[in-house]
Amino acid sequence: KGVNGCLGEMVTRYLCWRRAVLQSAGVFWLISLGIDALQLYWQVREAYLGYGSGNVFGLDLGPYAQYFARFSALEYAARGVVIASGFIAVFCSFAAAFTWRKFKA
Repeated sequence: KGVNGCLGEMVTRYLCWRRAVLQSAGVFWLISLGIDALQLYWQVREAYLGYGSGNVFGLDLGPYAQYFARFSALEYAARGVVIASGFIAVFCSFAAAFTWRKFKA
């Protein structure tokens, strides 16, 4: 048993602390992922407009721009998968934090 025989109270306090930390971290992580998603959207938009006119990073490459467009599409798709998996992880962490409420010590 714990100090003065109150192991259940100590465990409950620890789990409440963990839940609060997980919820707070989840909120900040969600904000960070939202910013990353917006940044990816604007980069894809600018690249799409630039590659359509033959510009790559401000340089006029003419017909070679299509090859850079394919490479960039793969890169943006990979970044999109990473951001989507981050949203899934945030959802799982919120689900875990809110189910800890039902824990019985």
